[in-house]
Amino acid sequence: RRFMDRAVWNAHPAYLGEVQTYEKVLRSRNAVLRDGGAAQMLEVYDEQLARAAVAIVTRRRALVAELGPRVEAAFERVTQTGLALAIAYETALDITDIEHSMRDKLIADRRKDAARGATSSGPHVDDLSLILDGKPARVYASQGQLRAIVLALKIAEIEFLRDTLGDPPVLLLDDVSSELDPTRNAQLFDFLKSVPCQAFITTTHRSHVLLAEERLDFHIVAGVVRR
Repeated sequence: RRFMDRAVWNAHPAYLGEVQTYEKVLRSRNAVLRDGGAAQMLEVYDEQLARAAVAIVTRRRALVAELGPRVEAAFERVTQTGLALAIAYETALDITDIEHSMRDKLIADRRKDAARGATSSGPHVDDLSLILDGKPARVYASQGQLRAIVLALKIAEIEFLRDTLGDPPVLLLDDVSSELDPTRNAQLFDFLKSVPCQAFITTTHRSHVLLAEERLDFHIVAGVVRR
C-alpha cells in the first residue's frame, strides 16, 4: 500500500489530501468503535468513509494499470528467466460502485468491527498482489527473485513518473547485488545502463557495481566519506 500511495502522490500531489481525509475519518470511526460503537455516529462515519474511499481505490487501480506492463517488462529484462511477473490491485470492494460497496461492507462488518475496535474493510486493508509465473510471489519467490521484483517495481515507477512528469526521479539501490548471482547481477547492470535517471548504489565491494562510465565512487568508513 505504501508503494502504491507514494507513487500516486508523486504523480498527483492532491492525492495526499485525499488519503489524509480518509485516514482522519478512519481514526474517528475506530475511536467510536472502541468507545462502544454508538449507531448514530457510526452511520455518519460510514457515509464519510465510503465517499473518501472512492478516490483512493480509483487512483490506486489506475496506477496499477499503468505500472503492470512496465513491471512485466522490467522484471524480464532484469532476470532474463522467462518467468512472468504480474501485478493486480487486491480489494474486497466492488469496483463498479466503490462507495455503495464500501458502505455495505461497513454495515455488514459493524459487529465484528466493534469487537475488534477497528475497521476491517476499506482501502487501508487493500494490497498489491504480485504473481510470479501464476503463483503468489510472497509464498513461492526466492530471496533473489523478491529482490528482482522490488527492483522491477521501482523501475516501473520511475518510468511512469518520467512519462507523467517529464522528469525522471533519482533511483536509490541499497546493496542490491548481495542476493544476486554474478549472471543476474550483470543482467541487472546491463539494464540499469538503459534506465534514464541518476542512481545512487550502496554496496559492500565496488566490484559488484558493473559500470565503467558515468560513475563516481565514494568510500564510507565510520561515517567518513572519501572519494
